[in-house]
Amino acid sequence: MPLAIVIAVSLIVIALAALAPLSCEAGNLPLQPPSRSHPLGTDPVGRDALCLVAKGAEASIEAGLAALLVAVAVLVGSMFAAAHALVAGIVDALAALVAGLPRMSLLLLLALFARLPPWGIGVLVGFLVSMQGARAVAARARQVAAMPYVEAARAIGASRARIVLRHIAPNAWASAASYASIAATAAVYSEAGFSMLGLGDPSEPSWGLMIGLVLSTPGALLTEAGLIQVLVALALVAVTAALLHAGIERSGEDFETIRG
Repeated sequence: MPLAIVIAVSLIVIALAALAPLSCEAGNLPLQPPSRSHPLGTDPVGRDALCLVAKGAEASIEAGLAALLVAVAVLVGSMFAAAHALVAGIVDALAALVAGLPRMSLLLLLALFARLPPWGIGVLVGFLVSMQGARAVAARARQVAAMPYVEAARAIGASRARIVLRHIAPNAWASAASYASIAATAAVYSEAGFSMLGLGDPSEPSWGLMIGLVLSTPGALLTEAGLIQVLVALALVAVTAALLHAGIERSGEDFETIRG
């Protein structure tokens, strides 16, 4: 599935979630089994679970897309850095520093001091994960920059920006897309995990928050409604992450195919 289709579907889902006519207000009996009026039953505080599922889609997609944008910015920036020796050295040093950080511990520590919104989690995860790939992408960019046809373009006066955009970026995009897909996937899972632990923004409906509420309510997981809600939320997180990963990686493969 091309990247453009994944992004378009994501935006449509966000719009539908925001315009969902279902009411998420409490007012029903808690943990009611699925019925015609409540297809997924009600959650432990009496809210319609289907409404929460629709609203929760926004948080996961928001985190994934935020991570994707940050990762693409970092990885494309590393391509430009590869064309300048001094900047390339700085990128390598920063990437080595970030690679040595305990990323999950750092994210948990930040979440303890501030309830991060989904996009905030996506930005942090996207930066930390993409910095791992920045060195690999920069190394690939340096390989391409040393090719004879690139040297020829430089000799006839092509600017550094033109060389990067016309020669380096197209040849290094497949590697960058792979790391960007990992960042987006990690952000989706991180947002769900933080929300499930109660470290996300409690005002933002989230699939992780749904899971955490059921798990923290005594006996809720033993009910039909509670079990269905946990399984549905887990499945949606996994499917969303898989679609983002496959779509972004496929964009790199398609680009290579078109160039070939």
